Amino acid sequence: MKKKKIKLDKIVLFKSLNLERSKRLKNYKGKKVLGAKGEKLGIVWDIVIDDNHKIIALVVMKWFKKYYFDINYIESMTNKNIMLSITPVTTLIGKQVFDVDGRLLGRVVKINKPDFKNNFTEIIVKKNFIWGKKIISKKEISTNKKNIILSTTYA
Repeated sequence: MKKKKIKLDKIVLFKSLNLERSKRLKNYKGKKVLGAKGEKLGIVWDIVIDDNHKIIALVVMKWFKKYYFDINYIESMTNKNIMLSITPVTTLIGKQVFDVDGRLLGRVVKINKPDFKNNFTEIIVKKNFIWGKKIISKKEISTNKKNIILSTTYA
């Protein structure tokens, strides 16, 4: 491939712009996004900028679903990954839920959130597509690690 030679009379630079420290937006697309504990959240699909051309959010795609992460939650960036300072509540979807006696209640299929912050009020659990769903309040969750364990017994 031939490199194009750029004529110096066509380049316009500003004193406030430091090109050595800046990055192009297309370099962010396709990077893996990781949560605070290292779990993969998806890849950067798009970037949201405001009227002043500042990055305000990342659009992350995982399994055909888009999630928006504020730029303030970014902890670090490498050539391949973007690490967040939080673990988003969306990572609860798909986790198994057990009651205090160890009985499997099902998997989390949905999260009810009161606002756009990283908080939830209740989770919706289904065992399979035939059985009805159970709505479990956040207060009833005792452990939230690989699986969710409740502090009460459910019938």
